Amino acid sequence: MVRKKEGSSLVTVAIISFVLITVATAMVSMTVGDYKMRMTESTRIKNLYSSESGLDVAYDILVKTFDAATIYGTKQTEIYKTSPDITAIDDEIKSIRKDDSIHNKDEQIKSLEAQKNEMLDSYFKRIFYTFIDGGDLQESSAPNNENELRKSIKGLKYVAVDSNGNESYEGVSINTENTSAIDLFVGEQSVNDDDGIGYEEVPANLQSGKEYLSRDYTIKITSQYSTEDTNGKTKRKLQTIYNLLVPDYKDVAFSERNTELPKYTFMNDKAIIVGKNINVDNANFSVNGNIYVEGDGYEDLDGNEESRAYDKYIGGVVLNADSNKDIVFNGDVITGKTFNIRNNVNATINGNLYAMNVYAGNERADDPHSMNSTLDVNEVDGNGGEVVVDNDMTLKADNTDITIDKFYGVNDKNIKYNDQTGIDGTNKTDKPLGRTSSCIIVNGNENSNIKINKEAYIMGVAHINTTNGYNTGESVGVKDNYIAYSIPEEDDDNFKEEKFKDKSLDTDESLQLLDEDNVIKKSNHFAKYWGDKLELDNAGGIYLPIKTPDHPERNTYALGAIVYLYKDGTSEAEAKVLGSSYRLNNIPTIVSDKQKEFASKVYNVGGKNLTEDQKKSLYESLGNNKDKVSDLMNIGGVNDEYKNKNKIFFKEFDDSSDETPDEESNNEKAIFSDKNIIIQSSNKDEIVKDGEDIIISVNSNNTLNTFIATSGDVTINGNVKIKGNIIAEGNMNIGGGSEQKSIQYDNELSNRIQAAHVDLFDSVFGHMRDDTSENPSGGNTSNLIVEYDLNKFIKNTLWKIIK
Repeated sequence: MVRKKEGSSLVTVAIISFVLITVATAMVSMTVGDYKMRMTESTRIKNLYSSESGLDVAYDILVKTFDAATIYGTKQTEIYKTSPDITAIDDEIKSIRKDDSIHNKDEQIKSLEAQKNEMLDSYFKRIFYTFIDGGDLQESSAPNNENELRKSIKGLKYVAVDSNGNESYEGVSINTENTSAIDLFVGEQSVNDDDGIGYEEVPANLQSGKEYLSRDYTIKITSQYSTEDTNGKTKRKLQTIYNLLVPDYKDVAFSERNTELPKYTFMNDKAIIVGKNINVDNANFSVNGNIYVEGDGYEDLDGNEESRAYDKYIGGVVLNADSNKDIVFNGDVITGKTFNIRNNVNATINGNLYAMNVYAGNERADDPHSMNSTLDVNEVDGNGGEVVVDNDMTLKADNTDITIDKFYGVNDKNIKYNDQTGIDGTNKTDKPLGRTSSCIIVNGNENSNIKINKEAYIMGVAHINTTNGYNTGESVGVKDNYIAYSIPEEDDDNFKEEKFKDKSLDTDESLQLLDEDNVIKKSNHFAKYWGDKLELDNAGGIYLPIKTPDHPERNTYALGAIVYLYKDGTSEAEAKVLGSSYRLNNIPTIVSDKQKEFASKVYNVGGKNLTEDQKKSLYESLGNNKDKVSDLMNIGGVNDEYKNKNKIFFKEFDDSSDETPDEESNNEKAIFSDKNIIIQSSNKDEIVKDGEDIIISVNSNNTLNTFIATSGDVTINGNVKIKGNIIAEGNMNIGGGSEQKSIQYDNELSNRIQAAHVDLFDSVFGHMRDDTSENPSGGNTSNLIVEYDLNKFIKNTLWKIIK
């Protein structure tokens, strides 16, 4: 029998344990390493976007500095025309013209004019060079028109020229979470190891034989950004190269005259104009500039009582997501239909919201409650923060919060009332109730709130969705509170049993309701019923700006009764009810002001300068003969020159052309089409057709500078940054994905694209041209007007990731 050596089992166990511990340690190390690599790469991607933001800013500075250089150079050249050098040539030309003894007048005059033009061109270029890259680099509070590109890049600013020719610096900002992490410096400093944006210019194409040398520039812009965290310091460096072609004087010629670029008032400050609806689905999205959405959906003038309750919310702006997404509008949002937040969206409006309805909830009545969303309408620098609706603000959502500064529900049509003075206040319109009575409605609010901070004007009342519709006495209507109208008050002779009659619900259930047309009386009945019964759930999560001794600046004015939550300091919230504050002979003037403002915004997309009476008439007719987006442009009238250079944009050439459109090569593109347009992120920039769609691929590291006008839809997918304007007669669809999508209005960019395509804009928008607008500066409209196509002078030749 072989005896086992003592301790052999222990050694075996120790060896196995050592192997297991080694393997486990290696697996943990690999997991930690993979996690750190993922975190580092995530930080690198974030830094890539931050760096790209820096390149966008640098491009803007380059463009604005080019514009300022041409303006300054041209003005100085105009002055130079009065110098003895030039006037001597002018005098000589005049003398030749008067001398009949000269036989070759035309040749001599032509030679002298060529000499004069050469001198003017050389002088202009010398001024241009100095402005861009020569002379004093000394920093100053005001431009000195020397070395301005270097100073602007370094100082995050540019030279701005107002309508009177005065110069000043305007600052720019970089869209990163931490701007202090970016340091800007000029070309004489190294960019190899330090953070920042640098550039270097290299003179090229030197031409001798002229009084002043002519040169073009190669401008190399490098953007570098870094962060430091537990994983160490992460850097990303991007570089883009531009060719700046110095223009000849004749190419940017200004002229003293009494005309300017045609004015299209409807475009002012609008980043987006859409004829149908905007749908943002599973997307992070931001817009800088106002947006107008006409809306396409339910028309309650043709509806019936039963379908109206939720169908009225169809159409307008719809925001929805499967997981948390951020949507930011920096500007006013205007829609003739509904602004609808649904699930998992954090919507912010830094401006005003004008809409028929504001609705937090899913589309249909039998859909479950929407959830997990927010809507904040904010005041910025003393402007904005207002919600103006001509119908309702409705909440049917869980874990959802709406916060606004000021609310104006301005429509009191179809309301029968009189005040305590006995004055008859019957409004005799026959418009349907679903569109013509503004109120706040809560049909579901688990952990949800509506908070109005400063003032609220609620000029309508809710209705119960019975067969024929039943007006309640509530300006703030919370589901199930209408039980007050089915129970008489024993001590009130006005509301005894005989005043209650059967009103069938749309569910065919029978309901005894107070048979009373007077809304004020219903309001008083409601307040009396709920006075000592109201609980927190009955207040619907609504906080109103009730005036108190501590807050005399707050104000709430309502036609009907209101329920709300009141919270004083650290105390627990209390549910409260108040009767009507309405007095027919003392309606605040702000109500009619906001009605007219609503009409001028929602029904007047054409931008006509309306009188107060015209605004009132437009509002009271519920937008009868209102402007439509389809009236703004005539895509079918695009001029032949543009069509022939961009055939794939038009259906009529589908069978005959696949050639690359002329606009593809432009840094600043005018895209006019009668097709649907799909804008998507890619690793390259190109424009192709796909059946009846136009596909615009945008390198995710670049910005699409464009003016888009189409009679179809516009769809945006992926990491896409757009600067300019979009006008679509169809829908705008913002696609899913975690990548940020953004559209930024830029008035100067819009003007440059228009200046390069004057005939195109006139052929499409000419009927909307405003020839009556006065010069906004209030001065003489005789100005030096720039006329050049920037695409000819600034070209992006290379983009690359250095590390």
